[in-house]
Amino acid sequence: MEELRRESAGYRDRAKTAEERADALAKRLHRELVKATGRLENPDDLPFDADHLDDADKLAEAIETLLNDRPYLAKRKVKGDVGQGQRGGNAATPTFADLFSA
Repeated sequence: MEELRRESAGYRDRAKTAEERADALAKRLHRELVKATGRLENPDDLPFDADHLDDADKLAEAIETLLNDRPYLAKRKVKGDVGQGQRGGNAATPTFADLFSA
């Protein structure tokens, strides 16, 4: 009888560990799905909901609702010129050395 109890306890522990791992993987998948939309600066801003894993429309609706309530969570877009990199179309201005090379 004692052996059956130990065996049963072992199965309960294994089931608990498997359930914890499944929950962790579901949360990780949720984060990656939110990240793939590219609409939030931080994918962790959208709380986990298991319904979002199966239904892309519910996920999009949840993100839209969150952004309507908190627009500052939206992914920022870089605008303007940051002043780096190669520029095109600028004509070279003559230098003092060009006067002597002609």
